Amino acid sequence: MKTLRDTPIGSTVTVRKLHGEGPLKRRVMDMGITKGVEIYVRKVAPLGDPVEITVRGYELSIRRADAEIVEVEAVDSSRQPAATDSREQSAADCNRQPTAIENKEDSTTIRIALAGDPNCGKTTLFNELTGGNQYVGNWPGVTVEKKEGRIKGQRNVILQDLPGIYSLSPYSPEEIITRTYLVKERPDAIINIVDGTNLERNLYLTTQLLELGIPTVVAVNMMDVVRKNGDDIDFAKLSREIRCPVMPISALTGEGTREAASKAIELARGGVAATRPHVFTGSVEHAIAHIEESIQGKVPEEGIRWYAIKIFERDEKAYG
Repeated sequence: MKTLRDTPIGSTVTVRKLHGEGPLKRRVMDMGITKGVEIYVRKVAPLGDPVEITVRGYELSIRRADAEIVEVEAVDSSRQPAATDSREQSAADCNRQPTAIENKEDSTTIRIALAGDPNCGKTTLFNELTGGNQYVGNWPGVTVEKKEGRIKGQRNVILQDLPGIYSLSPYSPEEIITRTYLVKERPDAIINIVDGTNLERNLYLTTQLLELGIPTVVAVNMMDVVRKNGDDIDFAKLSREIRCPVMPISALTGEGTREAASKAIELARGGVAATRPHVFTGSVEHAIAHIEESIQGKVPEEGIRWYAIKIFERDEKAYG
């Protein structure tokens, strides 16, 4: 069996099968490495770990342990991309003009943010919706990866893949990046991807996202696993409870992904967020209402409830 770990530098291979189970296999799939995908091996670290590859049009590093579970086969050598010296590539990146993906000045462009917990299948969904039409870089001032791309078949719709986080509390670099982007840049819509096998934990972030007042679609991922486990989710009831569209998807198989993206685009064009659910006890909601009255006109109207909650929490980074 030939694996990605054994593939020589400069070779292009096709994924035949992913071996193993559990978190290791899921992590590899979240990188966009699935059956039938082509991978180009760019370089290997001096000690053999990690391996740098190009997959689905973007570059990433994969650990040897992960590469060992990826069974591959060679493809026609005439289809392999020419190797590029990394120094020449860096110079080209510095001198190039901004691409259409990076230029967001067009008033007709719709920006959709993809947000969710770590390991919920967010990267797999991003790859499924954008294909190779992606731009990969870093967020300003940090080494956290920034990925954005145009949704396939939607020339004016940009999908921003935000770092995986558990909450909007500004403690880790990933949380700060995601919160700043959502609050300051305010995308036209959010696709909140949640792990259908762990709804309770994932919906904690969902409630925080809904407080922002941005049109949101909740995409419940891994429905293939949910069904395999014999579980069932009442999507209509969940949608009524949190007052936004809730849709079943499987980012791995592509089930429901187009429908979720189309719903997000529809909400973005409508520009109206759903009524936000009140998730706190009566006394807390009463206090939040008083804070909202006191900050009226001092913060953006569409985000007034979120700011009121942050003030209630004494989150100085939100209003300082």
